[in-house]
Amino acid sequence: MPVTGYLSGRPMQFRTHKYKYESNSKFLIHTDGFKNINTKAFLTSNQSIPALVARLKVLQQNSKKDDMSFIVGTFL
Repeated sequence: MPVTGYLSGRPMQFRTHKYKYESNSKFLIHTDGFKNINTKAFLTSNQSIPALVARLKVLQQNSKKDDMSFIVGTFL
């Protein structure tokens, strides 16, 4: 995620992390305006990605304190 000065064009040091994952495991990336949920339970459910996105839209709809973005997907 970008940090202060990200768009300024100045040279930056990025912190990266490597994680092991299982095929078909799900992930959720979100910005700071995202209303906290029980992420582990949410992502380990047997629902499809479109169903999870629809649920997240409903859960996040009432949180209008800040703008918010999220990405939900699966690893191949």
